[in-house]
Amino acid sequence: MAAPLIVAVAALAFTVASFWWLNARRGRLVAAALDAYAVGNPPDDLMLRLPLAIHNTGAKALVVGNLRCRFPDSDAPDQPWRTTRKILGTGPGDVEDDATPFPVEGRHAVPKVIEFGDRSTAVKLSPRTYRVLIEVDHTLAGSAGTTWRKLVEFDLHVDSKALHGNYVAHRNLANGSGNP
Repeated sequence: MAAPLIVAVAALAFTVASFWWLNARRGRLVAAALDAYAVGNPPDDLMLRLPLAIHNTGAKALVVGNLRCRFPDSDAPDQPWRTTRKILGTGPGDVEDDATPFPVEGRHAVPKVIEFGDRSTAVKLSPRTYRVLIEVDHTLAGSAGTTWRKLVEFDLHVDSKALHGNYVAHRNLANGSGNP
């Protein structure tokens, strides 16, 4: 009698765990390291456009409430999410929206071109390699405070070509940027 009971309890536990894993598990947001970027670097301003594919590893949808760009190896201030763009470069109507929260469905990825920067805290880029950390706040509604979590961390290779002209897309290559 004990063997059938053990089998039944194990089957029930497997069913409940499988349901939770497939339908109710809360994941996290992640993104891949970047292979391209665009920068506008006028005096006293920074406009850094990064193409992000934001993936939700869980089953439940998560909302990207806010994003920020940090340069952890320097004393540069955090660069806030400025706008969401349609394309990496410039073109007619390339502004998709201001910094507006958006959902990422469970087990899906959402491509976005995010522009970071702020005139009041602008970082003046020069030709060199920067360590960049993109953080996301996907705190659930009703939660107190902001909870920043790492979305992606990578090296941004800025060469002199990237700093001449606005929003020309460049490959993020250690041996020099090139137009994609």
